[in-house]
Amino acid sequence: MSLNDKIKEAVSNTFSISISALDPIRLSTSERINNFPEFVELLHQLNDERCPPKILAQSLEAVIVTIKLKEEPTELERRFLQEIETLVYGPQYETKEQLSP
Repeated sequence: MSLNDKIKEAVSNTFSISISALDPIRLSTSERINNFPEFVELLHQLNDERCPPKILAQSLEAVIVTIKLKEEPTELERRFLQEIETLVYGPQYETKEQLSP
């Protein structure tokens, strides 16, 4: 599963929306994401097939850092971090554990 697919799945799981045909304009005006403006750039990059994975990863990292710097992240923000941890970072730790003697 590509980084793009993992992020789409995390967004879908967090906001309980289908993103098979991701529409960033509709999503950025959605009630669920309206209070989560740092997603707008990330959502646009998810739809841009020319966006290299490195840029997508940097945008994702910017969203994560922004959330972590907030004094009181919302429930949706915390849930998004949890989804990203499970889908994006989780597999790399599983691989390292399997390699450890």
